[in-house]
Amino acid sequence: MILPNLCFSIQSQFGLCCVSVVVPHPSYLDEWKRVEDPDGDMIVDVHTVELMRRYGYSVHKMGEVITGIELNCVEDDISKFLDGIKIN
Repeated sequence: MILPNLCFSIQSQFGLCCVSVVVPHPSYLDEWKRVEDPDGDMIVDVHTVELMRRYGYSVHKMGEVITGIELNCVEDDISKFLDGIKIN
């Protein structure tokens, strides 16, 4: 299942792409992590990191912009996971 990167237009203070399939702006969540990936390092919110770890992933890009994350799961898996998240 391919989920859009809701933060596709935002770069971190370190010049890395921000990635989230949960929130559209980094200010909505407190915890973000640097993820080293063969397609390039990125700053990812902890909930998206957990989904990536749990289901495996691949990065979808248009040029240098990360447009989405493909997870090896189905929509019901995502819905159950997202139901438990609290956003600022």
